[in-house]
Amino acid sequence: MYKFFITSFYLLIISTTIVAQTQKPSIEKEINNQLNILTQAHLTSNPKLAESVYHKDLILTSQSGKLYKRKEVLLNIKNKFEFYENSDILFLHLIKGVVITNLINERKIDTFPKSKYRVTAVWIKRNKTWKIISLQSSKIINRKK
Repeated sequence: MYKFFITSFYLLIISTTIVAQTQKPSIEKEINNQLNILTQAHLTSNPKLAESVYHKDLILTSQSGKLYKRKEVLLNIKNKFEFYENSDILFLHLIKGVVITNLINERKIDTFPKSKYRVTAVWIKRNKTWKIISLQSSKIINRKK
């Protein structure tokens, strides 16, 4: 009986691990799709497109430490972005329905030079859709040696 219990316990752990591993690529694909929507929203200066990605209670903390709410973040998308690209995306799966992403965002707006930012986003799943509820952006400064 003891061996049966131990064997069952190990099978449960292995099957849970396999299920968790198969779910992660799906979650990452869904979030990458949302990030692609944001990219298109910026490149087309279309805040309506980005509305579905941002949670209604979104808070963005800029590199200066200033806080912006969803309405202000959406207004920023109306700026003419000449370049907007995400790379080096890392995923941290916290609990069911909560994921943190960390990525490099490179962008160019109107007369400003192209700049790189380290962006951390907290994603929550609501109504079967991943939404960003918190963002923090820090400019990456290339130090001269």
